[in-house]
Parts: sequence; C-alpha cells; structure tokens
Amino acid sequence: AMLGWQRLVLLLVAAALVAGVNSSDFDDDEMDVPASATGDMQMSLNIEGEFPNEQFVRFQTGKVFRVLLDGGKQQAIVKGDGSFTIFDVTEGIHSLEVDAPGWYFETLKLDVHYKGAVLKVRPTMNGESGGNKVARYPLQLEPMTKFKYYEEREKFDPTSYLKNPMVMMGLMAAFMAFVMPKMVENIDPEDRKKLTEDLKKGGTGLTGMKNALAGGS
Repeated sequence: AMLGWQRLVLLLVAAALVAGVNSSDFDDDEMDVPASATGDMQMSLNIEGEFPNEQFVRFQTGKVFRVLLDGGKQQAIVKGDGSFTIFDVTEGIHSLEVDAPGWYFETLKLDVHYKGAVLKVRPTMNGESGGNKVARYPLQLEPMTKFKYYEEREKFDPTSYLKNPMVMMGLMAAFMAFVMPKMVENIDPEDRKKLTEDLKKGGTGLTGMKNALAGGS
C-alpha cells in the first residue's frame, strides 16, 4: 500500500509539470517581439569629415577652427590632421557651418534619416555651388573664398587736389597775396588808380588789370 501511495504522488507531480509547460507555450505575455522594437534601433550617429587641404590646415594652426552643427548647438574642434567628429547626432535635418575667421565656407544641409534600423547621412550643398547638390561623405570641406577686411589704398594722383574747391581757393589766395603785389608795382600809376577804384566799388579788378597789362605791353 505504501508503494502504491508513492507512485500516486509521483504521477501527480509529473502531471503538474506537464501542465505548466503546456500553459507557457500559449501564454499571451510571452509572444515573440521583433529585435528592432526591443532596443536595437540606432539612436544617434557621429558626423565625420576632414579638410583635405593640408596647407590651409597648417595656416589655421593656433587659430579658431571649428565645425558647428545647427548654429553651435553641437560642435567639434578640427584636429591637427584636418579631421573632425561631431558626436551623437540624432535623426532630423541639420545645418553644418565652418567657423574659421577670415574664410568663407558654404553651409551644408545634413539629412540624418533611418534606413531600416540604422541611421544614415545625406549631405547636400545649401547655396552658391548649385542648390541641393549631393556632397561626399565622410565630408570633404574646402574654403570657397577669403574675406577682405581692408580696401586697397588708392594710388597717389596729384591732379586730384585740383578737383578740391578748398585747394583752388587756397591757390587763388596765394596768387593774390604774392603775385598780385608784384604785378601792381609795374602798373602805370594812372592804371593803378583805376584798379584801386574798381576794387573799392566791389569789382574784381580784372578789367582794370587787363587794361593795365595791355597798356604796359
């Protein structure tokens, strides 16, 4: 009888284990979930690029030389070899600018988007070089032009002084002060008297001077 009782207990335990396994196979809370929905989606990526012009990179040594994303919300300092990396850029449309005082770089538009579960970058030119022209990636950045902060000095032109009314008035004053007295000394006393009277009446004295010179000749 004892042996039969032990067999009965073993059968009950085995039946309970089988029932547990079968119920777990049909449990709604344990349904298969795609891997991408459990945390495998890429949340951000790093934007990488370089300045291939070695001479330009050497010229910028010791100066401000940065790459700015979205007006400076994220940025990267350009390394000595001309490379740079902006970390943890999320999905969306971003703008990329170069901060190198004295040089002009075209702004880039970066379209960071998903391809499946992976983030991809599509850089396009955003201005003078042709609208939405697709750029290379990793980025290859070149300056478009150098700013001119100072205007070139005009060459010296002596004749430009003669166009200045103040200079002309000064020359006339010098003529009246130094040349006229010499000329008056050689005028006939009678003509000199007429010239003086003309000046007193508010005239220019040119008529009297003309007559005096004509008479003297």
